[in-house]
Amino acid sequence: MKTSKLLILILSILLTSILTGCTNRLHDGETPNVLTISNPDGKIYNEISDNFIFIVYPTKLIVDEGTKNILFDIEVRNNSNVDYKNFRVSIVMNSELDQYIAAGVAPLEFTGVDVASKSKSNLQPDECRGVTLKHQQLLSDDQFMKEAGLEYKDIEKLAEEFEIVVKWDGGSESHKFTNVVKNELN
Repeated sequence: MKTSKLLILILSILLTSILTGCTNRLHDGETPNVLTISNPDGKIYNEISDNFIFIVYPTKLIVDEGTKNILFDIEVRNNSNVDYKNFRVSIVMNSELDQYIAAGVAPLEFTGVDVASKSKSNLQPDECRGVTLKHQQLLSDDQFMKEAGLEYKDIEKLAEEFEIVVKWDGGSESHKFTNVVKNELN
């Protein structure tokens, strides 16, 4: 029993994907002081932080290559005149989701990048204006869910609330969000 739990944990960590990318350039027609987003489903939070703008897209329950997953999709953009070195973002899920997530809800953080100030006109090749994060994690399998008396539909309510933690050399911020969850499992 112990070996199978360890194997499931290892596999689910391997199947967890974090797709990150830099927001290097402004969108067509966008100036540093005007915010546009490409997906109208995103919700812009530009007043919760003096330093950053958060764009949160609907959380999704999806099937990907035959497995059930949860997908968080966010952007964090620098809204200050400060450069941030070793900038990192992580999503902290509601602890009540622990049994529903194959690897549990331990926050995963991507490798740091350098984020340039909003006023900087010429970015270096290794600098970004912000970060796009698509965090996808494997859900517990059907057999486990049935044995534990859990239902996938319960994830919709539990995944509505999460926290985004941003860290950089010399500081950090943490913000709680309530978000729409779209169930695309059926």
